[in-house]
Amino acid sequence: MKRVLIIKLWASGDILMATPLLTALKAQFPECEVTWLADSSHANILRGQPLIDDLIRFDSGQWRGL
Repeated sequence: MKRVLIIKLWASGDILMATPLLTALKAQFPECEVTWLADSSHANILRGQPLIDDLIRFDSGQWRGL
């Protein structure tokens, strides 16, 4: 089984624009397992997305200040 991790942490518009990638991935690799890593403040955009198998919420606040 192929496993895919998408890392798109923030920028709501960028996250939304990246969601068609899910359809393309599942079309090419129907059995793939998709995990998405998103900032906690933007992860709700992806909640309930049926093509995402796992959604990892990450508090990036401490990293953004570097």
